Amino acid sequence: MKKKLYKILFIFLGVLAVSIAAVSRLIPGVPATPFLLLALYCFNRSSEKLSAKLKNSKLYKKYLAEYVQSRSMTIKQKLFIQIFASIMMTISFIAINNLTFRIVMVVLFLIHHYVFIFRIKTYKPANMPSQGYSNDCSKPSNMKLEGQNE
Repeated sequence: MKKKLYKILFIFLGVLAVSIAAVSRLIPGVPATPFLLLALYCFNRSSEKLSAKLKNSKLYKKYLAEYVQSRSMTIKQKLFIQIFASIMMTISFIAINNLTFRIVMVVLFLIHHYVFIFRIKTYKPANMPSQGYSNDCSKPSNMKLEGQNE
């Protein structure tokens, strides 16, 4: 019974996250990637069918497929998500006057920035000439991880 309840909860959260990601395409400044990551996590825990459906969607392919494949993001993607999340966390921190909540928000803020700075790799598409990266598009991979040797 408890397992079924968790499955229903994960499906609900996954559908909610996909809905927010879909709406975020219409609202400038709201990133879809974190919501799609949440949806993928939830669907992987609850429904193979919904997980497969999400992986075949245009939304997933546009915003998340590259990250899942390479486990890296462009600097632009990372900064955009960090800035948006920081603004949302700051608004929550200011709006809710509860010490426990504020401590949790500070911890989450620090974890969020640690993960984005030190754990998620940054790549620069190889066809963008700058900072010494090759403009050779004949290579099999269209991305270059920072710090990667040729």
